[in-house]
Order: sequence, then structure tokens, then C-alpha cells
Amino acid sequence: MRLFYLAILFLAGLLATAPVLSAAQTEIKTDVATAEALHKACDDGDLEKVKELVAQGAAVDSSSGKYKFTPLTAAAGGGHLEVLKFLLENKANPDLADIQGSTPLLHACWNDKTECALALMEAGANVSQGSKDKRTPLMYAAHKGNDKIVAALIARKVRLDDNCDSGPAVTWAASASNLSTLKLLVEAGAKLTLMPAKARPDIYSIMARAAEKKDVAMINYLVEQKVDINTPSADGGTALFAATKYADARTIDRLVELGININAQNNEGDTALMSAKDETNAVLLKHRPNLEIKNKKGRTALMVAAGDMRTDSVRALVDAGADINAADLQGETALTIAGNIGNVDAVEFLKSKGAQKTELHIIPKGDPDPAITPARAWAIAVGMYYVQMNDLNPRVLGGGKRSARGLKVMLERDWGIKDRKSLISQLDDMRDAGHHKSYQEKGATLDKLTDKQFDKLLAAHPKEAVMIHGLRNSYRKWKERTGLAWDLCRSANLINSGYAVRFINEQEAWTLLMANARLAQKSFSSWQELNDNFLDGREIWANSRSPRFEAFAKLFLNPNDPNSPWNQCPWTTELSAPEPAPAPVPAPAQPPAPTGEPSSTPAPSPVL
Repeated sequence: MRLFYLAILFLAGLLATAPVLSAAQTEIKTDVATAEALHKACDDGDLEKVKELVAQGAAVDSSSGKYKFTPLTAAAGGGHLEVLKFLLENKANPDLADIQGSTPLLHACWNDKTECALALMEAGANVSQGSKDKRTPLMYAAHKGNDKIVAALIARKVRLDDNCDSGPAVTWAASASNLSTLKLLVEAGAKLTLMPAKARPDIYSIMARAAEKKDVAMINYLVEQKVDINTPSADGGTALFAATKYADARTIDRLVELGININAQNNEGDTALMSAKDETNAVLLKHRPNLEIKNKKGRTALMVAAGDMRTDSVRALVDAGADINAADLQGETALTIAGNIGNVDAVEFLKSKGAQKTELHIIPKGDPDPAITPARAWAIAVGMYYVQMNDLNPRVLGGGKRSARGLKVMLERDWGIKDRKSLISQLDDMRDAGHHKSYQEKGATLDKLTDKQFDKLLAAHPKEAVMIHGLRNSYRKWKERTGLAWDLCRSANLINSGYAVRFINEQEAWTLLMANARLAQKSFSSWQELNDNFLDGREIWANSRSPRFEAFAKLFLNPNDPNSPWNQCPWTTELSAPEPAPAPVPAPAQPPAPTGEPSSTPAPSPVL
């Protein structure tokens, strides 16, 4: 019996100390139409409509839309102060977050809505509550440079050093060159030496953030606050690396004056000079860094510049005394590295300066373990121009280690590809029409013109003369195959890239690559023919011939280069064996979408 009473007392104690969840602290269920109507009224700042809907029983803490925004979120993000006050008076929960964990206060801070942020604080909003990715109101306010909100948060004893993968609030302030905000934070006790919570190669230290923004005043202040000028970022590079990538002569000169190590190396063994763009290279060179320092591949600044298509830097480095015949760990020199990447100008310049090793060849990347089949190597080789241009491994699906973030940006910017569906749609279009269908139609039309009519057309469009000639000549040579290789080779590149960012899985990628390869093999008789058709198609697209692509063609078609994938993959390689059918890819889990998505404040999710 004694044990029974003890158990009752224990349970009573638990119930007494457990948090009590009020109705306002949980998501209120209401019908979709009413939730949408209230959310829209709040989003529009329509106070009378909001009052009418609430009087009819609309729940002030209902959620709506893809991100599950509450009415208070819409009012806060939109800066509708009177609507926000009305909702708070009607017991709206100021801490109810959306599906990303962002509260109304976070939305107000990200959208720079000062009065709404202050009103939420007055109503007792949790000033340190962060989103799921740990962004806080203080970080957002610091990024916006809103000193009034920052001061109010500080007065409410907000946690100053909360961190996320883009850094604490001081880093957000430095990233936006908000010096007055940074000073407020430091005076309140924020630390300047914290690195972002998640180590990513592209995450900068606070000093590097200031250098990236060319903010000499910020750099000077950080030095006054005893921040080490040589503090490395996540990749091991100092502020000088950021300055050479983003900044100007004034920033670099100031960093050197303050004592930054001009020969410091990052995690890859690169110096700032190796990372420098053409316009900052000469600025660094005047400070006389050690030109012979090598990175982990054994490459000097000259070799790195030659392989990055930075011909102006190549010239500046050679003029400054860099050794043009120095070799890396594979025995490659600046000239052979430049030739491997199609840097024709650098090759000719280095030859003119007396480079001793002048034989151009493809630099091997090594085979994976286990090695891919000959048929799969053939399929990747269809897109070899882009493999070589991006210095990828032609024996590895996806090309090897790549920046998924940068690749996603490129795919969406240049192709409108942002997911699996849009990738497959683009590939289907390139297979069925792409550029080749229109090239064939236009070429056929031009072929029917008399010479007099053709000359008249050229006279009317002198800037497009190369393209017009290319269309007619290509059609006369290729007929129904005009421009086909241009689409097939780019399709191989898109499939490789789509796998690299995981828009498609490995099985799907191989299935798509092999289908593309079989069409290429069926349509042409040799790598030479594929190459010629591709270059003709590119000429039409660009309205010019490309010396770089011509240089690639010479590399790939060199019969004496054992590293050429086209030599390694005979044209007649058997490709007919079908790949396994791709497994169905489940759609990502999504909250049920209401009919008629209301307009809403965008969810704050910046990437610094």
C-alpha cells in the first residue's frame, strides 16, 4: 500500500511540474476557407476584414499555406501594425512558429518591420527563439542593420552569441557592413571570435566577411578589438583570400599594412595569390609574396592560374619571375595544365616565354574502384567537352567532388532546372526537339534560297552572319542530323550534373546516360563525326567558333594520347544491353495544400 501512495505522489509531482499547453500554444484547427480568408486579410493589412472574420469565430492562431503561416506571421512580415496589435489583443500567440520554425518576431526582423517587432516584444514574444536552422531575431536584425530592434533585443537580455551555420549575430552584421550594429553588439558583450556553428568550406571568419565587403572601416574596428588579422576561415584561408576574390587594391593594401601573412595557405595548400582574380593579382604581386610556394598537388600560383583560365594572372606572374617550367607532383607544368583546360591564350604565351614542355595532353584523373564498365565510360564520354571544361573525372558518374550549391545555382540560372521533374522535362525536350529541330527547319529554309536571296539576308543581318552561314552549311552537310550532337552532348552533361546534385539517383542517371549514348552511336559513325556535328551546332548557337572547344577536340581526337576517353572507348563499344529500369522516386513529403494558396510573407531563409 505504501508503494501505491508513493506512486500516486510521484505522478502528482510530474503533473504539477509539467508545462501546461494552452489553446493559444498549439496550432488551432479551423476550416481551410476561413483560415485562408483571415490570412489574406492579415497579409493585405485589411483591419476591418480581420475584425469581421474574428467576430465570426475565425481562430487567430490558425495556420495556412505551404509554410503554415499564422495570421500574426502575415501581419508581422507585412508590417501591418494595427492588424498585429488587434491579433495580440485577441490572444494570438506571439511565439507560434511556421513549418520552418520561424516565429512572427523572426519574420518582422527579417522584413525590417521595426514597429511590429517592438510590439511583439512588448507582448512578451520570446526574443531568443530561433528557427529550425537556428536563425534568431538578433541575427536577422543585425543583418538588416536595424539598430533600434537590436537595442531593444539587447535590453531584453537576448542571448548574444547564439550561433548557426552562417555564424552569430556579429557575423551577420559584418556580412552586411553594418558597423554601427556590430559596435552595439560588442558593447553589449558579444564575442567576435566565434566561427559559424557548422563547418562548411565556404564559411568565412568575421574578418574575412569584412574583407569580402571591401569594408576597411570594419577591418580597422575589428583590429582595434584585438581580432587577429590572420584568423582563418573554415577552409583555412585568411581575410586576404576573401579580399583577393572579392575586393580591391585598397582592401588588400590595408590588410598587408596590418600584418596579414601574405604567404599563408588554406586547407588545400593554396595561397591567396593562387586564388586571386586577374584584377587583384597585380596588387598582391607588388607585395612580393613567395611565387614558388606549392599547394598539396604541388602546384604553384602560376599553375593554378593557368588551370583556372586566368590568363592575365599568368602573364603577371611570369613577368614577376614565376618559374614557368616548375612541375607539380604529376610532372605537369603551367603550360600542360593550361592545355588540359583549353586555355589557348596561356599556352601560346608560355610557349613565347620559352616553356620547355610543350606537348599538350589530357591529364589523367584516375579510375574509381571498382572501375565503371566500358559502356558506361562511353556514355559519359559523349559529354566530354563539359567534363574537360570543368576539370572533372570522366570515369566517375557526376564527375567527382563538386560544389552542389554552385551547381544548383547554375542549373536553375542557365537551364531553369531546380528539381527532378524540371531536369527530366528538359532532357525530354532536348531529345525530341532541343535546338536541333529548329536548326534543321531554319537550315532547310536557307538551303532553298538563291544565292542572291541569301546575300540579301546576310546584308540585312550582318551581326548574325556566322550563325546564318552555319545554319545553311550545317544543313547541307548533316540534313536531319543538323545540331543533334549539340543537344546530345549537352544532355550528357545535364545528366551528369543532375546526379551530382542528387536530382536523380544513380540508377536513373545511368539509364538516362545510356539511352542518350545509344542515340548518339546510332546517329553518328565515329567520335570524329560526333565532334564535327557538335562544333557546328555550337557555332550556330554562339554565332562564332570557339578556340577553346576546338582545342578540346584536338585533345580528344589525338590518336597518340592514351588518356583521351575517346581513345579509351572505341566507337563500336557495345551499348545495347539495357540498364535496369529506374526505381520510382517518391515525391517529397509535403503538407496538404489548401485550394487557392493565399499570398503570404516569404519564409525567411537567407544563405550568407
